[in-house]
Amino acid sequence: MLHHSVLVIQCLFYVRFTGTKKPLLADLSRYVTPRYAAQWKDIGRFLGIPEGRLDILEVDYIGSVERCCNEMLAAWTDMNLNATWEKLLEAIKNVCKGHIGQFADYLKGIYKETHFVSEDSEWPPNLPKTAINVVLVSRKGERTRRELIEIFNRHRRGTPSIDETASLSGASGRTADAVVSQDIGSIFDADCRNQPPRKILIEGAPGIGKTALVKEAAYKWATGDLLKNKQLLILLFLRESYIESITSLQDLLMKLTGNDEEMFTHVNRFMIRNNGKGVVFLIDGFDEYSTEKRTKSFIYDLIIGRTLPMSVKVITSRPHASNVLVSKVDKRIEILGFAEEQRIDFITRSLVKKAKITKFEQYLNLNPVINTLCYVPLHLAILLYLFKGNNLPKTLTELNELFILHTIYHFLKMDLSGDITKISHLPEAVNNVVYKLSKMAYFGLKQDKLVFTDADVKLLCPEVSSIGEATNGYGLLQAIRHPSYKKGAVGTPTSFNFIHLTMQEFLAAYFVSTLTYSQQLKELEDNFWRGNLSFVWMMYVGITGIDSTPFCEFVTNQEQLASYKSTENRMKGLHLFQCFLEVNSSEALLPDLTSGLFSNGCIDLHNIKLLPFNVSSLVSFLARSPHKWKSINLENCHMGDKGMDILKQFLCCNQYKEKSSTIQGINLFGNDLTSLIDCYCSIIKSGYFKNFSLHNQKLGDKFIAKIASVVAANRTIVQLNLSQNGFGVDGAKAIADCLGTNSTLEVLDISENYIATSGALVISGALQSNNVLKCLNIALNNIRDEGVTAICQCLASNRSLKELDLSRNSVSSKGVYQLALSLGSLQHVPASTEDGNSSEHVNHKPNLTLEMLCLSHNMVCDPGAYFLSHVLKNNSSLATLDVSCCGLSDDGIATLVDSVKDNTSLCKLNISRNNIVSATRIVELLKCNRHLSALNLQQNYHADALSFNMDILNTLHENHTLKWLGLPKPSGSQLLDELITKVNRSRSLLNVGHITVEYYK
Repeated sequence: MLHHSVLVIQCLFYVRFTGTKKPLLADLSRYVTPRYAAQWKDIGRFLGIPEGRLDILEVDYIGSVERCCNEMLAAWTDMNLNATWEKLLEAIKNVCKGHIGQFADYLKGIYKETHFVSEDSEWPPNLPKTAINVVLVSRKGERTRRELIEIFNRHRRGTPSIDETASLSGASGRTADAVVSQDIGSIFDADCRNQPPRKILIEGAPGIGKTALVKEAAYKWATGDLLKNKQLLILLFLRESYIESITSLQDLLMKLTGNDEEMFTHVNRFMIRNNGKGVVFLIDGFDEYSTEKRTKSFIYDLIIGRTLPMSVKVITSRPHASNVLVSKVDKRIEILGFAEEQRIDFITRSLVKKAKITKFEQYLNLNPVINTLCYVPLHLAILLYLFKGNNLPKTLTELNELFILHTIYHFLKMDLSGDITKISHLPEAVNNVVYKLSKMAYFGLKQDKLVFTDADVKLLCPEVSSIGEATNGYGLLQAIRHPSYKKGAVGTPTSFNFIHLTMQEFLAAYFVSTLTYSQQLKELEDNFWRGNLSFVWMMYVGITGIDSTPFCEFVTNQEQLASYKSTENRMKGLHLFQCFLEVNSSEALLPDLTSGLFSNGCIDLHNIKLLPFNVSSLVSFLARSPHKWKSINLENCHMGDKGMDILKQFLCCNQYKEKSSTIQGINLFGNDLTSLIDCYCSIIKSGYFKNFSLHNQKLGDKFIAKIASVVAANRTIVQLNLSQNGFGVDGAKAIADCLGTNSTLEVLDISENYIATSGALVISGALQSNNVLKCLNIALNNIRDEGVTAICQCLASNRSLKELDLSRNSVSSKGVYQLALSLGSLQHVPASTEDGNSSEHVNHKPNLTLEMLCLSHNMVCDPGAYFLSHVLKNNSSLATLDVSCCGLSDDGIATLVDSVKDNTSLCKLNISRNNIVSATRIVELLKCNRHLSALNLQQNYHADALSFNMDILNTLHENHTLKWLGLPKPSGSQLLDELITKVNRSRSLLNVGHITVEYYK
């Protein structure tokens, strides 16, 4: 280490006096080569020289490391790769670490030897390298989608283009998960504030390629293609048995260094002294780690940063087990599996012949559940292998059973007979050992064991004398070699696991199906709701059938039924739903057992993480169900691109037009924005829907513009709900353009947005030429008096609009005056407001087609009631008027009520939540009017509500048209009970049973 110190001093001298000048080759040969020739290749990698160039130098000057070093340094200065003394000093510091470098070389040797790529292996099918597709789910502190797009656009390679305009105004806090990358390096990209993530969570479905990804990352580090600035990369598989006994960093390092105390001392000192800086831990299989240790163990402390806080941790897990980490990590990533192009490419390369490819695609189209499993590379690889033998599954259970049968026969080098399609069909001798292994599989999962030693076998499955008996029999297990730093050995096999977790899960399900009735029922009662056994029970139902007596008894238990119906246990309902669909049975018990998810024509799965196969099952259910579903709530289900594609294909498929066209509302808020808009646009383009709701989707101006452009060309949608989407004037302009083109839209709800006065102006302009729209809800948009004035201008020429909702828009009597001009003759009414200010007079041709006007929660006040009274005297079309919570006093009510007495068109009047004290004018109205069918007086609070109500009730016998009456509630429970008694008595004595009387509750 003396040479290293001397060189550091000399390099610092050159840095100080020559700045960042390129070093001379003679100086490099003098100071570097004699001391560091042995590490020339690692130094070259760090300096950025391509691996191929280094390999050529090694071949050309074999046997002379000094010459190799000189030529490498010459290449570095010639290639202008930031060739400065600072860069060289950094390289030497990172490469020449003595024992650390030796340990790193040992790890690199392991990662190169165990690299996963082996696409040509026939069995078991391996994951193709092209399956690595990752998508960012969220970053800690992420604020806007714009930042996400900018950072990823700098790093992705060969990925789909991203719409640079797809940012959301006011979309702070939205989860964004639309940027796909095939570059593993993107996992380690810095965030928008140039802060590199230290805790990265990678999630994915079983068989999607999580382990393949971390192995590939380790291999790329070993070959110098990834994380060049990291001295050590340690790959840990949590399924390995030795991990369970690790309680500290020292335990882990002692295991990794093979009890080599000198190596252990240096590596431990390096990590502790630097707080883990320069070290990467790839931690694979968090879902395979024992449940109790997921939050209380050294591994958990390492992951969250209590131990080695400066190290980088990458953790892989199935989604069901990762909830405890979501709030702890800096970055969440999902592995997508195959993109559609990759799926097609893999099928084409595997089957080659066009006829076979066509036949395989036809098979997938006839089996939608299996088709959606093909995004998982392992599933597709198995299917293609099975297809060559014309033995094809229709469910996930059948797929895994055939996988096991082929594994056994491939190991025995025998052809699988067409008669053998189930494990129970195996020869007795084979079946006996498979049974023993299935027992070990089930009890292992119950104890969170995925790795087995001879001791485990004797404990869990005494019938199998040793692990060797099982592995030599059928190849269902694979050996695990633990690292051991001694003489470069990879290690000796000390434990075994099933070749894939889904294989262990199927065998566990098979074992339970072989138990007696009482034993099966006991296992169901004790373990059915355990998250890590969900796939086991799904395949158990696939094996035994839905009519299995133990299963039927379990699910029809009354205590269980109560739990399914509660909102808190909707996840249980989804689990049960998935079990039913594994055997294509969805109607017998489903409505009763999953009413928390499926009820009153609505499907509610919000806040439940849905994997693509869950979405596929839902689609399959919708296709077969005889019910007509009105709405689907999939808010915050994080379905990902694949799940959204599956849903979109169903909703837009002509085959299911009759099923999908009954759905009026689909809530996909909280899913990927780009996929969400693509899905909505495709649904609208399909032309199958008449009613479509996008309520509360927070889409913003730009996405509303995309929706509006598609609706403009649509010829089937009659009702469209765009309320609560956070758009402003730009969104209103897009909607106005749509109204100018669309010829079928009759009902439009754009309430609770931010269009303001300017937005009302453009909407009004569009309505002047639109003769189709009948109902417009523009409530809670802050359009104010000026916006109402603009709407009034369109009323002069528009003759199609029947209903107009202007509630909660800060409209005063000035705006009401303009409405009065539009709806009736006011030539002789002075245009002045309550405060004496003159109101702008706009000449209007009276509108005699509007039937419903809502001004609720505006500042109408008594002057506005005066203007409306003239409308009611002259207008013969208005049938419904709502002026609830408009600040009307007895005087305003009196003016309004007097005009209603002789009105022949008004049927419904809502004057609730005002300041009505006297019942005199209401009583007179009820005696005179012969057309009013509904009158709402609720929430008009005053001292003697009881007397007020009784005065009105005593008049009802003189009115023969009123059907519904809303009365204010008297204060105090005693008065309320007294009112109820008197109402019932009055209705009986006065013969007014035809009127429904309600008080505000």
